[in-house]
Amino acid sequence: MANPIGNSDGATELTLGVNWYWNRFFKIQFNYEHSWFDQSVQLGPAAKNLIKFDDALLTRFALVF
Repeated sequence: MANPIGNSDGATELTLGVNWYWNRFFKIQFNYEHSWFDQSVQLGPAAKNLIKFDDALLTRFALVF
């Protein structure tokens, strides 16, 4: 189903995160993720859309009741 030409054989990821417990019922979590690909990955039909790494900033809110 996936096209092997536009995909990488492997990747390495680094994640840094911070949890903040506002009180015992509410938590906020911040994560930064950086990924390195073994081969460049194509994100679209143009040749300029090749990427060698990817970054993400994620936020999560949790409410316990």
